[in-house]
Order: sequence, then structure tokens, then C-alpha cells
Amino acid sequence: MKRTVLLLGCVAMALLLCVSCQICRPTPKAPKAMAPANGGKVTTITPQLQVEAVKDADQYQWTIEGPDDSILTKGMSVTPSWMIPKGTLKNNVTYEWTCMAHNSHGWGKDFDPEWTFTTDVAILAAPMASAPINGSEVPTLTPMLEVMANPDADQYQFTVKDSTGKEVAKGTSAEPSWTVTSGLVDKQKYSWSAMALNAAGWSPAFTPEWTFRVKVPPPTKPSVVNLTVIHFDFDKFDIRPGDAKVLEDNATWLRAHSGTSLSLEGYCDPVGTEEYNRGLGLRRSIAAKNYLVKLGLDAGLFTTISFGKEKLVTEDPAQFELNRRVEFVAK
Repeated sequence: MKRTVLLLGCVAMALLLCVSCQICRPTPKAPKAMAPANGGKVTTITPQLQVEAVKDADQYQWTIEGPDDSILTKGMSVTPSWMIPKGTLKNNVTYEWTCMAHNSHGWGKDFDPEWTFTTDVAILAAPMASAPINGSEVPTLTPMLEVMANPDADQYQFTVKDSTGKEVAKGTSAEPSWTVTSGLVDKQKYSWSAMALNAAGWSPAFTPEWTFRVKVPPPTKPSVVNLTVIHFDFDKFDIRPGDAKVLEDNATWLRAHSGTSLSLEGYCDPVGTEEYNRGLGLRRSIAAKNYLVKLGLDAGLFTTISFGKEKLVTEDPAQFELNRRVEFVAK
């Protein structure tokens, strides 16, 4: 009997300790709503909700309800404020919201009654043009158009017109800039404008439109053509493995200096007739051209010519290979 009474006493003491612990360290009280003002209007579809900080709270949970009282979305934060993500709300709609806090004992209660706010977003003003400078020249057929960024804009639309007012290019971008990819012609004048979109719709386009003139500079030719001569075996026009590597290096240089046009000049040693060597020199220059084209270069960059056994590098028979060559000369 004494053992039973002692056991019941221990159980009672444990229950009292648990109750005492809960009283001393309860779950958080319901937060007190602060902003936006209850029943007020917000001029953004990404408003920031705020409650008074709750003592010992380590995080907060936010709940947004739509007009039909269904839960639209929930969010978590470690601070007593939370910004509703873009794409959640619509314009001219009333929403209810509430919040509860969490501590080491669990979640407290939502504040009640819920607060409401109505989204009331106005159409944005026309964006401000930024670049290219009004009336300036642009050295490309694909210029980037840019306006001043507006934090409330979801996207921007750009329109380009020619000198007659005909639309030649249009595009949208999530950023306040857009690159024209087609439709422009060199040495022509164009005008452009842009407008911005938010939850209320498209803004007006800025006026007057800005203008620019396309003036693409001619490709610059390198002052020095830094290409290596290739050589051939006697009476041959085949590209040897070592000279193939030379041509590959020459192709790399040509890609880095786009637009460089070359004359491929074929030469021979003095052995044989003038007529034969003219033909052999041409076949050598054509072989070099074909190899460069096979490497992906434009055939239109190259012309082929033969000088036969003219312009000898040496008349020493032991070094006749130096005469059997193709040189790369800028046009």
C-alpha cells in the first residue's frame, strides 16, 4: 500500500512539474499586426507584412487568403516581417492575412481577427531613355537599347522604327535593356521608344522617341600579316603533316583577324620548264586554300596565284626546298 501511494505521489509530482514548465515556458502568444494598415490600400503587388516582434520567437509563419477565404499562399521568416513574392497577388483585389510565431515549445496562435488590404497599383509612368545617346551613331547592326530601371516593372517592350515611321524591330525583356538582333541596315537612321509593364498594365511609351544612326566601321586590316610559309616536296603539291600544323596555326590567326583577305602565292624551284612550274605553283596555292577552307574559313577570303620559278629564295641546290613554297600575302 505504501509503495502504491509513493508511486502515485511521484506521478502527481511529475504532472505538476510538466504543468509548471508549460506555464513558465509556453508557446508564443499571437503576434500583433502592424502593417499594412488594416483595410488599407497598397500600391504594390509585393507588399511587406509586419507584426510586432514576439519575445523568444525564432520564426514566423504568414498566411494569405484570397477573396473566397481559401489559402492563397504561406511563407516563413525569421524576422517579424515578410515580403509577399512577385506573382502571388493580382491588382484591385482584397486579401486577408494573419501570422503566428514559433519558439522551442512549438507554434502559437494566429492573431484574430485577420487584417485585410487591397492592391491598388497604378500604371507606371513612361520609362526614361538611357542609351544609346539620342542622335548618336552606333557602330553595330545589333545595338543595345536601354532605359532607366523601375523596381515595379515586370518587363519592358522596345520598338524600333525606320525614317519613314515603319516598325522594323520589336522585343520584350525582363531587364531594362534589349538588343536589336535583326532589321537594321548600315548607314540608316532609326528611332526607338519603350514602355514598361506592371500589375496595372503597360505604361505609355516615352516621347519624343530617341534616334540613332547605324554606321558600321569597315573591318580593320592588320598592319602585319603574321602567317608562316609552308613548303613542299620535290614535284609535289600535297600538304605534308608538318605543314598542315602550320596551316592550322595560320587559320587560328585568321579567325582572330576576321576579314583579312589573302593572296596565296605558289612558288617552285628552278628545275623544269617555266610552263610546268607555273602549273605546279598554282596547284600548290590551291592545295593551301582548300586546306584552310576545310578548317572552316571562308573561301572568299582567298585568291590563288602562281609565280612558278620566279622570285627564288635560293639558287643553292641543297636548299631548293625553300623555293617550293606558298606565301600568304595580304591583299
